[in-house]
Amino acid sequence: MNIEIKGKSRYLELLLAVVVLCLTFSGCRAAARPDNSTKQKNPSNSELEQYNQKVAQQQGEVKKIEVGDAAPDFTLTDINGNTVSLSGLRGKKILLNMWWLRCKGCAEEMEYFQPVHENWSQQGLVVMAISTYDTANIVRAYAQAEKLTYTMITDEGKRMHRSYIICGVPTTFFIDEEGVVRAIKDGAFNDVEEIEAMLREYDFIK
Repeated sequence: MNIEIKGKSRYLELLLAVVVLCLTFSGCRAAARPDNSTKQKNPSNSELEQYNQKVAQQQGEVKKIEVGDAAPDFTLTDINGNTVSLSGLRGKKILLNMWWLRCKGCAEEMEYFQPVHENWSQQGLVVMAISTYDTANIVRAYAQAEKLTYTMITDEGKRMHRSYIICGVPTTFFIDEEGVVRAIKDGAFNDVEEIEAMLREYDFIK
């Protein structure tokens, strides 16, 4: 009788030990598993830099745009099917933002441009956001959900990258009435006030 009880007790102890080991192993695996969703939403700029380097190699000697340069012309289609060209906007001051929806800083920045557009478009300021990675359907759905009404364009052919050779997103170009780049902002703006302060600094708004 005692032998049978001891045997059962030993069996239960072994069973409990196996369960504990399984739970521990499972927890370690869960902790070690990378958060793919986070990685997809917040990629590092190194991925963009690698792409830019590849484009530069394909294009040969490409001069990166600097302040004082003429902004390269482009003709693209916005998310509503309208053709937009930089040369067609000559005479207007342009805030041109390059972005990517999967870039967290870019997505947060998009909402800041809306009040800038609403406040200053009547003075001739054009707010334009160009995604070089997202499709038109994705950007259109995002703009509708966030109630964004400024010009939003997709560049699925990556022509803007070939022309502008930016180092990462977001990057914002301030282009004057003559098509000259007056300022470049690398990285995201923190709020609407920062955007408007920079617009005032370069005499884009009064």
